[in-house]
Amino acid sequence: MSNLKTIIATLILGSSSVALADTNFSFKASAHTSWGTPTTVPTVRDHRFSTTAYRPMVRGTWISLAEPMSGNAHLRLQSQAQLNQIRIQSASGASYISHVSVRFMDGTRQSITLNKWVDGRNPMLQFSLDRSARVDRILIQGSAHGRRGSYQVFGYGTRMAEAPMPPVYQPPVYQPPVFQPPIYQPTVTLAAGLNFFGTTGRKFVAVDQNLGRFSTIRVQGLSGHTRIQRIEVRFANGYEQTLDAVNRTLLPGQVLDIPLDAAGGSLMRQISVFTNDGYTPVQTLTGEVSVSAF
Repeated sequence: MSNLKTIIATLILGSSSVALADTNFSFKASAHTSWGTPTTVPTVRDHRFSTTAYRPMVRGTWISLAEPMSGNAHLRLQSQAQLNQIRIQSASGASYISHVSVRFMDGTRQSITLNKWVDGRNPMLQFSLDRSARVDRILIQGSAHGRRGSYQVFGYGTRMAEAPMPPVYQPPVYQPPVFQPPIYQPTVTLAAGLNFFGTTGRKFVAVDQNLGRFSTIRVQGLSGHTRIQRIEVRFANGYEQTLDAVNRTLLPGQVLDIPLDAAGGSLMRQISVFTNDGYTPVQTLTGEVSVSAF
């Protein structure tokens, strides 16, 4: 009996210790995934190399298959074009076309019966082929009305044209400047020691045309004070150049350069130098000048 009580007491104490050890611990976890969720990271694509291939373009056009002919014709084509229509067009007079046979490159044939005239009132016969393909040869059965009847054969087809290639960067080519040495043109003295004392105010300087062409006249003071009012230049082609408002007083060493007009051809015949209006006598001493050209 005492042993039974001892066992019961032990069981009660054990259950109490187990109850005290219960901590009510729990764990909960969850996960979520999705496709196509927006992101703030930028997407970078490389466009330096295009994935689009440059392929030839196809263009449709009417192609002349032979020179004008008459009667029966046998055409062997060397064209790479793919034809889908045939046209028989009058070139002169009248031609009767009864039958046309088309042989393709793969050996198949297509026959067309026309039995029609081509002339000024009905200038062309046109028909479509069964498919668009390369043609090996064309046989035409026809006859001409008289000697002047002729016709010409055309085909409507597609030609392969090369597409433009992408632009290629060409670096600039440096072109160094070319040095042009100055052209030396010597100065030719046409008159020296000119003065206007005892004249009506003008001096004439004859120019030898064998001296060549010049671009500029130079009047230079040699001594004293010399007033230059007007200068006239006559050229060999009849052209005259006049400078009315010069009004310049030259001292020794001072120069007056006058560019010549291109219309004169630069081949001078005479130079007139005025110190006044050219009609008033000069009674006083004046300075001296020289006239040269270069």
